[in-house]
Amino acid sequence: MPLNRILLIPILALTVFQASAQDIIKLDSLQLVVKQAKTDTARFRALIDLSHLYFSTDYVKSMEYAIQAKDLATAKDLKKHELTALTQMGNVAIAQGDYKQAATLFFNSLKEYEELKDTSGIISMNNNLGASYDRMGEYDKALECYFTAQELMNASNLTERKKVVLPTVYNNIANIYQTKG
Repeated sequence: MPLNRILLIPILALTVFQASAQDIIKLDSLQLVVKQAKTDTARFRALIDLSHLYFSTDYVKSMEYAIQAKDLATAKDLKKHELTALTQMGNVAIAQGDYKQAATLFFNSLKEYEELKDTSGIISMNNNLGASYDRMGEYDKALECYFTAQELMNASNLTERKKVVLPTVYNNIANIYQTKG
């Protein structure tokens, strides 16, 4: 084995250990915030951050923290925070392969965003809902959601978001047409 590969192995191991140690410190810090936060918003943010941290390693814990965040937001009547938590729950459900649950969570969020007349939220939920339908093989429903997201985004003044959202929506639409043949 060449010397540069031999030296690379300990460096990679050290990098993984360092990243893991940083995550542990961040987890401990966020759990402390959850216990000691003086405001509901700070506690909510820590719960959502914990859900995001666990998202790539432990879906069950990620979902548990998202549910705790949702319950807190619901109890304190923090509607936007509740919708953020529902979205995170939907993202975890998709990652777990529970597309039906994800679709239900995204659909419920979509209805709330529509009541709030929150165009950005409506666009995001249509895109997320489209992804759920796509994974369930309900391509026509997925296209309907993606076209709604596209139409709303084109009509909006969310200039910076357009640069990210529209290419994603176009790609999602193209993927469905490719799948359908």
